[in-house]
Amino acid sequence: MKRQKAVFILSGLILFACCINVSYAQIINKDLPQAEGVKLGEAVLHSDLKTSVEFDSNVYLQQDGEKDDIITLINPSLGFELPLQDNRLSMAYDVAVNKFERFTENSHVDHRVQTLAEINLTDYKITLSNLYRRLTDRASSEDTKRTKRQLSNTRLGIATELDQLAFDISYTNKIEN
Repeated sequence: MKRQKAVFILSGLILFACCINVSYAQIINKDLPQAEGVKLGEAVLHSDLKTSVEFDSNVYLQQDGEKDDIITLINPSLGFELPLQDNRLSMAYDVAVNKFERFTENSHVDHRVQTLAEINLTDYKITLSNLYRRLTDRASSEDTKRTKRQLSNTRLGIATELDQLAFDISYTNKIEN
């Protein structure tokens, strides 16, 4: 009976994850899924705001005729983690606003979304994750525009431990536009 209930819950979570594109791709950000933040019941909400000002001595990466600029970066982020018994769902979103002072045509906004669904069953753990980025690459000259790209790295993994051996089987799908 417990196994049937676990399979039913697992099926529901996988269907839910597929419908909302919940996933996790070897997330680089150490904040997810164990970020410190405000607890609301079992859920944890976290946010951050980073700002910086940078000087770029060669905005267009050219050998001759280098052009400099001051770049202001504003980087707010927001995320949550929701533990569900031994399982968890988490998501983090951050935006990077890059404002160029002199060469304003290079100003751009980058987005990153990280999601994770982790289902812990008696003998194994299923992890579905995604790292999605919408970013703008650097221009190589004044005559070229910055290239806008979208990257999505999705991973589905099943892991188990037998005595002193651990097995992790996964499928990773990488999409780049």
